[in-house]
Amino acid sequence: ADGLVHVTRDGGAHWQLVTPPTLREWTEIDAIVPSASAAGTAYLSASRYMWDDFHPYVFETTDYGAHWRQITSGLPSREYVLSLAQDPRDTGLLFAGTKNTVYVSFNDGAHWAPLTLNLPRVQVRGIAIDNRQGEVAIATHGRSMWILDNLSLLEQLTHQKAPPPDVAALYAPETAWLSHAYGTSAYAKRIGTVGTNPPFGATVFIHIPADYHGHVPVHLSFLNQRGEVIRSFTLHLKHPAAKLSPAARDNRTPAEVKAAGEAKATAITPGENRFQWNLRYPDATPVHGFWTPAAAGGLPDTLIGPTVLPGEYTVELDYNGELRRAPLKVRLDPRLHPGPGALDARLALQMRIHDVLNTLDLKINRAIALSARVRAAIAKAPPNVRALEQSRA
Repeated sequence: ADGLVHVTRDGGAHWQLVTPPTLREWTEIDAIVPSASAAGTAYLSASRYMWDDFHPYVFETTDYGAHWRQITSGLPSREYVLSLAQDPRDTGLLFAGTKNTVYVSFNDGAHWAPLTLNLPRVQVRGIAIDNRQGEVAIATHGRSMWILDNLSLLEQLTHQKAPPPDVAALYAPETAWLSHAYGTSAYAKRIGTVGTNPPFGATVFIHIPADYHGHVPVHLSFLNQRGEVIRSFTLHLKHPAAKLSPAARDNRTPAEVKAAGEAKATAITPGENRFQWNLRYPDATPVHGFWTPAAAGGLPDTLIGPTVLPGEYTVELDYNGELRRAPLKVRLDPRLHPGPGALDARLALQMRIHDVLNTLDLKINRAIALSARVRAAIAKAPPNVRALEQSRA
């Protein structure tokens, strides 16, 4: 709080004054962040708002404080900085918490840009990086804590230039976790104001060319280590959804509800898009017109596909025949400890059940279709034939 900075290089036996020479007296030192990769490198932020000076003060040293350079390009002149963080996984990626929002630098502080997104206007007093789950967590002054997921996307932007407007691009997803701690709860909406869990599954970011109008095929696929396609989705141009009356919405069949959800999930627009894969194999075929009964004391009946195993996978974007691939890691929650081979055995059983259900439902649908054709033929038959069929019924 006295505006002085000291450094020790012998475990605290001796300290040396290394305050940046341009800092005025009684400046408050808010954050000192040692580099995660380079000895002697550190980042410092300071503030003087209590002296009616709202300028940002951010510095970098590469020689234990012997020399400092100011790194504030892109920060507004009245946006003082209260916190700093460096991504240990990609040390050129820096974050700064200011009096109003969060700023990011993709080039080691050479330039800053706002990273506000949906964050309200608030002082950001602390920033922490979680590389295992790929998250940036912030503590604010009076407006709770916030977490930004998918850190790997920002890391890739430190090394890749923004794709040209007419080129499709695929970004490698953050590690996906098989964990009960992810995903939404059916009971969360009844609790009131609560935080939001990360969505379950793999989050994939893709860039679609500016001239995309839905006239070229676009597919997003997920492959295992053997190159076999586990799940593939056909993406389409997003259109305004039809507005249904409450009665029409409540009386949709399960197949209609599922189709509407899939249409929403696979809709894309030119520019940046986000797709969420639930880490599952394809669902079994539903029976036409069948309403799944509510569960009575047990688990609900479902045709949803089995969950994949932990391992290495590949995401493939096919834009009009041009393929782009990126790696995807799926990991098991380290708090779970299944026995040797247990997950493989479970998946094998689930796949057998899934295949039996799918085969059965396909046969039932063929029988339903055949029955409908027979009824239609009878309806067009002469009266004596219809009367004969009615007598047999």
